[in-house]
Parts: sequence; structure tokens; C-alpha cells
Amino acid sequence: MDIDAIRALWQAGETDRAARAVYDALPVWRRAGWAADVLDLASSRLRVVPERVRAVVEIGRTGRLWAAHDAFSAVRELTLAADRAGGQGVYAAVLGIAEDAAKVMYNASGVEEPVAPGVKAPFDDECGYLLAGGLAHLAWAIESPEFTQQSWAVHESWLGPEAGRRRSTDRAGRRPWWRFWRRASVANEPDIATVRRGPDF
Repeated sequence: MDIDAIRALWQAGETDRAARAVYDALPVWRRAGWAADVLDLASSRLRVVPERVRAVVEIGRTGRLWAAHDAFSAVRELTLAADRAGGQGVYAAVLGIAEDAAKVMYNASGVEEPVAPGVKAPFDDECGYLLAGGLAHLAWAIESPEFTQQSWAVHESWLGPEAGRRRSTDRAGRRPWWRFWRRASVANEPDIATVRRGPDF
């Protein structure tokens, strides 16, 4: 499926089909960086980003993908604690996205079944679909046209005409989608009042 068809699905709100198309269109070697960008964008909706979530982004950006399995487990502890506290909303959504991002990164490390003794098994293939879908659901829930645009832009930067070739990054290791970034004001969004500021520039 080409990028225009995927964009049409995304804009039409056909979340599941768009998410599958995005992930399936990405070569394995691009998936960890894409997952880091997706999580970084999702995290921008929090006033305070947990260190364990930031660690997942860093793993995807630095290529230390074998560490992603342990990073998933660390984020999972936060998710379970949030569940016990009745957590929902943006914070819980970002934790779910962080879990799926870590899974995508670990799978992109080259681990395959059957694994060698002592090597943790890969996660199921659904994690990539859930990651792209999680960002889409977050965008629709927030109801911010700006964030919805940014959500598509993060995918498009990895799926664009240069897909299949390595693309340049800026000095911070960020992909070109950041040119779409606008620091959103979140002060009046009660759902995220306790949870994060935008990225520093």
C-alpha cells in the first residue's frame, strides 16, 4: 500500500487498517527509530515523563535494542501500578504506547525464534500494529488538530518518498518530522494536569 492510501485511511479514522499498513510498510531496520519517534511524540502530552519511558526512547535512538526487553518490563511495572490506582486517560495511554514501542525495538534487534538459551523470546507481531494504533487513538481522544497532524507527520517522515533509504537526522538524532512540531499548550487539559511538559529545544 502506498503512502497516499495509508494517509487516506489515517485521515478517515480507519485506525486499525492504517496502523497495520504503517507498520507493514516499514522495513525492520527502520522500526526502532520510528517507535522512538512515536513514543517521543506521545510523551509530549505529559507534563512529566517517567524516566522509564524516556529510557525507551533513548534505546530506540541509540540502537541498544537488546536492552528493550528489560525496558518493557520496567514500563510494565508503571502500567500495573497505574491500573491499580484506577489510572486511565493520557498517562495510561502513553504507558501503553511505551510498552509497545519497547516491544517493537526488541523485535527489531534481530531476535528470532527459536532463541538461544538465555535469550528472551521476541514479542508477537501485533506490537507494531498496537503502537501505530495507540498513537492514532491518542490523537483522536485529545481532539487536537495540531497533534493529529503531528501524529501523521511522524509516520510520514519514515514512510515518505525516501523510505527504504536512510534519512538524515539533526544533531539531536531526531527525524525530519520534528519540523511539524509546535509546542502545544496543555495547561487547560485536566486529563494531563499532573503529567509532562513538551520537549526542550
